Amino acid sequence: MSKILELMHVKKKRLSYTVSNFIVRTLSKPLARVHPGFVNCFSSKVVISKLTVQILMHAKLHFFFFLCSSQALKTTDVKLEMKKGKWLPKVLPGIEFDNPVAEEFDTEKHPISASLGNEDGQNKIDATLPNKKGKVSIKYVTLENNKFFESYLTDLKNHLEHSEDGYRKDKINENKTDFLIIEDFNTFGLTGDFNKQRGDRYQHFFLTFSRSKSGKDLGRRGQGRNVYWIASHIKAFFGYSIQHDTNKKLLRGIAHAGQTTIGDDNYHPYLSYTVPFTGDDAIQNKNETFPIVDENEINEFVELAGIKRKNEPGLSVVIPYPHERVKLQNLKVSYLKRFYAAILFDKMELEINDELISSSNVKQHLKSINLNIGFVDFIYDAR
Repeated sequence: MSKILELMHVKKKRLSYTVSNFIVRTLSKPLARVHPGFVNCFSSKVVISKLTVQILMHAKLHFFFFLCSSQALKTTDVKLEMKKGKWLPKVLPGIEFDNPVAEEFDTEKHPISASLGNEDGQNKIDATLPNKKGKVSIKYVTLENNKFFESYLTDLKNHLEHSEDGYRKDKINENKTDFLIIEDFNTFGLTGDFNKQRGDRYQHFFLTFSRSKSGKDLGRRGQGRNVYWIASHIKAFFGYSIQHDTNKKLLRGIAHAGQTTIGDDNYHPYLSYTVPFTGDDAIQNKNETFPIVDENEINEFVELAGIKRKNEPGLSVVIPYPHERVKLQNLKVSYLKRFYAAILFDKMELEINDELISSSNVKQHLKSINLNIGFVDFIYDAR
């Protein structure tokens, strides 16, 4: 109030001359015959009118700023809410769950690179669409910032720090992320009804956790896909898939923390990366069997990880922070030794960092790894 009165006092002084001119020129009255109080009163009215306009203008500007700020906050909220995926640990009350699965896939005689080639390659052949030639693409990608780690791995780090095996901070550079990406094309993709816990490719790949491996189909008990997290220093992988029958896109992840106890709670050794259940059954059910299907979040993941797939059905496996033992050359040797016949018979193609190995040049690549070419010729001629 004092500020307004002070402003009025200053403005009245400035407006007195204007008011005096108005009285003399417009009203044609001698200034000497006009009472000074009239001039002062008239000046006050003018000042109040001017101040009212100024206050309204200021109010309008503040209101406009408020509206803009509110819109900006709404936009920010949308961007923050877009990403709904989290790593979801499961408490197992009173149970210490031991699942020493890694040993069989990473030994001195059978290293992880060989296991990865065997298990992943077999999965690709099993998943190839009828009358189609399967294709496997393998590449390394490096993201020179911390965006992926901050968005997809921070909460996993917090859990691993409490696990028996721990968090390998000596092997994980949080300011950049290396990926091993293995993609297959002309395959079924991870088909299946997301509401079901068992039954189809999606369920076998993401929802089946077993201590043993059995059944006709390789990987039927969910053990084969363990090679992906075993190949990672952060013990995790993500799967992005497009179903061939529905064209649905989905994203989910698996991590293996091993034996983990936080306070008095023991946790399941496996964690899933998906949308947590918050009561909305359209987004996630109570069993949390749904993957992430939000297209904005999936597109963000695909762009950050450098996935090649556009709209082709199949599966893209993203392994962050791969082991040093999992080199492209080792994977190339493993795939060729295991699946040269499929490539030779034109059932499969292998792409290593954009170098395509097909039936037309596979013999040259086999020769480079010292595989018996005469034996290959014998197989080829016997077709």
